[in-house]
Amino acid sequence: MSAEALILSEVEMVRDDTAHAVTPPKGFYGTRSRAFEFRDQIEHLLDSEAQRIIIEFDGVSATQSFIDELLGVLIVHRGAETVRRLVFKGCSDDLKAIIGFVLNDRIEQLEDANAMRSRH
Repeated sequence: MSAEALILSEVEMVRDDTAHAVTPPKGFYGTRSRAFEFRDQIEHLLDSEAQRIIIEFDGVSATQSFIDELLGVLIVHRGAETVRRLVFKGCSDDLKAIIGFVLNDRIEQLEDANAMRSRH
């Protein structure tokens, strides 16, 4: 599956709240350091038996730096398949665009690195 197809299929709104959730308080998140706590929560859930992890962004606005630290680092450390377990809920159009860009960029970087390794 291409990185773009993966992003388009996974950046979604959901109605089923039965999965485990991470919910940053409403507000603006502008720095990488603000993402650490929430990424730790996500990683803890990824290490558990949770099949889906809902990240609730209702009332949240964030910079690309915050989203990259929150989600991009997960891709780098855990691989592109990690995205399949994440569900993004309550995203504004701007936040959807940032999430899509960050995930697509990090997945492409990972694919490029893997392609370089396989050539050597």
